[in-house]
Amino acid sequence: MLNASDALRAHMYCKTLIAQCLQQPSYCMDYFDFKPHHDCPLMQFVRECEHQHGDWLEIGIVKSAHQNFHAQTMDLAQKKLSNEPVDIDAAMSPNSNWSNASAALIASIWRLERKLHSMAG
Repeated sequence: MLNASDALRAHMYCKTLIAQCLQQPSYCMDYFDFKPHHDCPLMQFVRECEHQHGDWLEIGIVKSAHQNFHAQTMDLAQKKLSNEPVDIDAAMSPNSNWSNASAALIASIWRLERKLHSMAG
C-alpha cells in the first residue's frame, strides 16, 4: 500500500516537471499533458484510502485539491499556449495561486495521513 510520502513525492516530481515545462517556449509545451493523471502514485494512494474509508471527508478534500492544482496548471498552460503574456516566475512565486494550490494539496494529504494514523492507533 502506498503512503502519504509516496503521494507527496509524486506531487513534487509532477510539480517540478510542470514548472520546467511552463518555463519553455510555448511550442515545446504541446507534448506535455497538464491534466491530472489518475494512475499516478498520489491518486493510487487516494484510491487505496477510498477503498477502505470511502466516506471520509479528507479523501474528497485531497481529490478536490488535486483537481484545483491541475486546474491552476492548465490555466497557466492555456494562457501561454494562447500567447497571452504570462509572467511564469510570478505565477510560480511562493504566494501565487499555483503555489497556494500546491500547498493546499500537500496539507490535504497530510490531513488524510494523520486520520489514517489516528484510526490505526
